Amino acid sequence: MSKHNTQEKRTEILYAFQLACKHPTSKDIIEWIRRYPQYADDIREHAEMLLAQHSRSQFEQLKPDEEMLAKGRS
Repeated sequence: MSKHNTQEKRTEILYAFQLACKHPTSKDIIEWIRRYPQYADDIREHAEMLLAQHSRSQFEQLKPDEEMLAKGRS
């Protein structure tokens, strides 16, 4: 398999992982690594990125209420 084909396959697998596991659990990661051991490091890194995105989006959804703003001013 050429380097281009390997890269294409890797991209396909990571995209499928992302679609299947928007907020991956340890179980999800282990399952995908068992299926595709040659991409284990990539799957772990992608899972970390997805979890970081999820955390950021959760944080961005927080809106301060009046009590929180008052505490910040004091």
